[in-house]
Amino acid sequence: MSGGRVRLDGREVLRGVDLVVAPGDLLAVLGPNGAGKSTLVKALLGLLPLASGRTEIFGRAPARFRDWKRVGYVPQRLPAGGGVPATVREVVASGRVARQSRWRPSSAADRAAVERALEAVGLADRGRDSAHLLSGGQQRRVLIARALAGEPEALVMDEPTAGVDAASQSALAATLRDLAAANRTVVLVAHELGPLEPLINRTIVLAHGRVAQETGRGGPALEPTGSAA
Repeated sequence: MSGGRVRLDGREVLRGVDLVVAPGDLLAVLGPNGAGKSTLVKALLGLLPLASGRTEIFGRAPARFRDWKRVGYVPQRLPAGGGVPATVREVVASGRVARQSRWRPSSAADRAAVERALEAVGLADRGRDSAHLLSGGQQRRVLIARALAGEPEALVMDEPTAGVDAASQSALAATLRDLAAANRTVVLVAHELGPLEPLINRTIVLAHGRVAQETGRGGPALEPTGSAA
């Protein structure tokens, strides 16, 4: 993102943010409620339009980006569904869609990826349950599993630990440790890092829609630069 500005309901939520996420970064986006954290990650993915500035995903503007199997996104909430309720396994399997073709809707590799993702979040025994009947914390774990099932290069997670118990946070930390070992990229929005903190190699702190502080991989705090100031 370069000079990113976002206006919502007449209010400027992001005020000129510059941010580059490099391969292998485990970046935590921190800050108080209303600082613009969720807005930032949605704008990075092209889910919210910029009032000014520019974003790129793997070198392309979001509107022109097509290789979505490279990116996994964990929103804050499970979308409300209509019709027949989806099972946990069906929701997680939807994370494989970007890797499938119209001629090969499912394969053994797809099914194996879904099972690994369910195991990773501790829901292997809940695959046949209705996803919308789970607790809020369990639904977050379903959304994490859906993103993991797609085996993305970059994973963007919006408050994945909110409402999730300590055991599930530890399981997520183990999963992130595996992603780091595979040089995957993670952008994580959080209020508190808890057991994830030792894995994070970069942080930015948002305040009033601006980057107020940045800390690099084990280095000192960096002053905000350019339009982020």
